[in-house]
Amino acid sequence: MDNTFVYLILQYCHSVLTREAINVGVLFKFSDEDKIRIYIKEDHKLALVYREFDQTNYDLALAHISKGIADYNLDTKEPDLKIGKNFTEVVRNRLKWQDSILQFSDPFISVTIDDNDATMAGYIKMLLHN
Repeated sequence: MDNTFVYLILQYCHSVLTREAINVGVLFKFSDEDKIRIYIKEDHKLALVYREFDQTNYDLALAHISKGIADYNLDTKEPDLKIGKNFTEVVRNRLKWQDSILQFSDPFISVTIDDNDATMAGYIKMLLHN
C-alpha cells in the first residue's frame, strides 16, 4: 500500500491587507505515522525584509503552534486520524492558524516515493530554499 502524506506550508503574513506571505516552515502528517512532524526554518531573515518585524510576537505564535503539535502527538484519542478533511480540521482547531501572523496554507496531499525522512528533506529543500 502506498504511504500518503499531507503537508501544509507555515507562512509568515506581515500584513493582512497585502496578503503577502513568506514560507517559514512545513508541517507533515504521514499516513503510516500517528504523529505530526514540523520543520521550522531557523534563518528566516524576516527582520531584513520587514523593518517593523516583531520577533517577540513571532516567537509567541510559533510557541503556540509547537505546543499544539506536541499536545497532538501526546494525545492517544486520535491515533487513527486519517489524512484529509478531518486532519485539516484538527490542525485548524488545535493550532488556531487563522488568528496569527503565522498561518498554514491549504493542505496538499501526495504519495511518498521514498522513506518519510527523505520525503521531508526533499519538500523542505524545495519549499524553504534561500
